[in-house]
Amino acid sequence: MSGDGSIDEVWEEVSQTVFQTVRIGSRVRLQDEAGSEVLLTVTSSERNGHLSGGRRLTPALVRALLGRQVGEEVHVWTSSGEWRVTILEVD
Repeated sequence: MSGDGSIDEVWEEVSQTVFQTVRIGSRVRLQDEAGSEVLLTVTSSERNGHLSGGRRLTPALVRALLGRQVGEEVHVWTSSGEWRVTILEVD
C-alpha cells in the first residue's frame, strides 16, 4: 500500500482488488500473444459460456481465470497447445 494508509485509501485499494478479480459472472477482456482481444462472460455452466465470436468457453479457461486479476498473464492448455492471454479488464 502506498500513501499515508488512511482508511479511505485502504478501502479504495481493497475495493479495486475485489472488483478487478475474475469470478463467476465477471465480464473479462483478454488479449492473446498475437494482440487479438477476446471478451467473455465467466459462467458456472459450460453450455452458457462463450467467447466473443461464438466459440465455447472451456472449463480449463474458466479454472485458469478464476481468482486472477487485471494485468495477470494466464496460461491455458488446449487441444491445440498452450494459449497465453493477459487479463485487460474485469467488470
